[in-house]
Amino acid sequence: MKNTNAKLIKIVAMAGVAVALLANANVVYSQAPVDALEPSDVENLKATPGDGEVYLTWDASTDNVGVTGYKIYRGTHSVKTTDDQYDLPVVPVGNVRSYTVKNLTNGQVYYFSATALDAAGNESNNWAAEAGATPESGLAAAGMPQDDGQSPQIKEIKSEDVVTVNVVFTEAVKLPIEHPASAFVIEKIANKSKLEVQKAEIDARDSTGATVLLTTAPQEAGVDYLVTAGVEIQDASNNPVNSGTSDTGSFKGGAKKKPEQKPAAQENMQTPATGDTEAPVLTAGAADFNNRITVSFSEPVKLPAAPRSSFAITKKGTDEKLNVLNVSLSVDGKTIFITTDPQKMTEYDVKVFGVTDTAGNALSAQADSVTVTGRGASMEDMAPPEEITKLAARIKGATTNLVELKWKAGKNSSGDLADQLLYQSNDKKGKDFGKPTSVGSSTTAVEVQDLKPGSWYTFKITTKDTSDNESKGVMTSIYLPQTGPGVLVAGFVSLLTGWYSRKKNTHERSECASSSRPR
Repeated sequence: MKNTNAKLIKIVAMAGVAVALLANANVVYSQAPVDALEPSDVENLKATPGDGEVYLTWDASTDNVGVTGYKIYRGTHSVKTTDDQYDLPVVPVGNVRSYTVKNLTNGQVYYFSATALDAAGNESNNWAAEAGATPESGLAAAGMPQDDGQSPQIKEIKSEDVVTVNVVFTEAVKLPIEHPASAFVIEKIANKSKLEVQKAEIDARDSTGATVLLTTAPQEAGVDYLVTAGVEIQDASNNPVNSGTSDTGSFKGGAKKKPEQKPAAQENMQTPATGDTEAPVLTAGAADFNNRITVSFSEPVKLPAAPRSSFAITKKGTDEKLNVLNVSLSVDGKTIFITTDPQKMTEYDVKVFGVTDTAGNALSAQADSVTVTGRGASMEDMAPPEEITKLAARIKGATTNLVELKWKAGKNSSGDLADQLLYQSNDKKGKDFGKPTSVGSSTTAVEVQDLKPGSWYTFKITTKDTSDNESKGVMTSIYLPQTGPGVLVAGFVSLLTGWYSRKKNTHERSECASSSRPR
């Protein structure tokens, strides 16, 4: 039965809130309320064909806390019934409203759907109405952003309220998935003192995707501030902001207070004292760009009022200093980003001063320094990005032959990772890998569906940079048992380690309403 616009519903499990009553105490301590509300369904999904690729767009979903990303479901046949599944890997993407699916076969019809995700892992109840497209040779997808070779530039900046700043770019932009707030620096023009950027997100109110909302520490009304956007910000064609060229703009601090949001009811809940007396520890450091060093800590930390003076970077074994130009803190507070003068291909000692944890404990004197290797001047790129690690496969849905692949992202020390490619071979040793599937540069998990029981499969994931250098790849193999006791056992194990739920057609909801959500 043809139903290309059918929405499909999935079963989800509701998480509870664990509460522990302390003996001989009058206070009930509780975990923070669990977010069990799913984001709204993805609406208006559109698929536009191109040459070997399909350009997807959709409207932004909403959530009681906030949408953090989307899942793209795709396959070579339309999904119409409960027992059917898409036959290509599921690709998680960031909080964006468009995505280009690449490495497709021209002349082949592809079908797509999508769901929204929140920070608690809740997924939309329904698949988006299915969209299909057929890529063709020489076809330019209408509406697909074309690479003009130009970097995005700051067009306008204004304060919305005392803690919110709108940064408008000349075109749609993408923020880094990890620590997006660290891509922006705000300083007072008068004395260069820093205004903390606590959060950065694409403004869902701007349909062009060109506006970024920054949440800051309270601004001083009428004070002139300077915003600098980092090279981590890119347009749809991966052109980064060009440092020193239209990457800055100014605004006056806002006076209007941000409207208060009524918090969720938290009856009988009190926050106990932390009792934290342990000093934070500097755990790692690395030069991730020619002009930036990152240092990580064992717990969230706070920067002092003059953060640049908190770091001394010297060439190892000498007194030769590397100038610190700017310092910013990640959203989770565990990573500090240090912008420096251009580095040399040598080792540097990084010493940290005056940094404390959120309880005020000073950095441990036994772990307040780290040695990093400078990136040096850029050279012709002939080396592929570092390989991924810890690639593992597991049977996630025994009755649907669903295999989940997970891995740890490569280091990407050159900062030029463009894509990760998934190869599949229908044997134990990976003798015959077919055409790869793009899974994106930030993905660390995919689901492969509709595999054949009683068969071995080998999967390989390679990394590819912006110069088309591709790594040799990392492989893993898995055997899918035949239907029977073996499958039942595998299915039982998968239920112990995670959950997987199918989606149902909307026309089946009335029949399945009583069982659409486990009790």
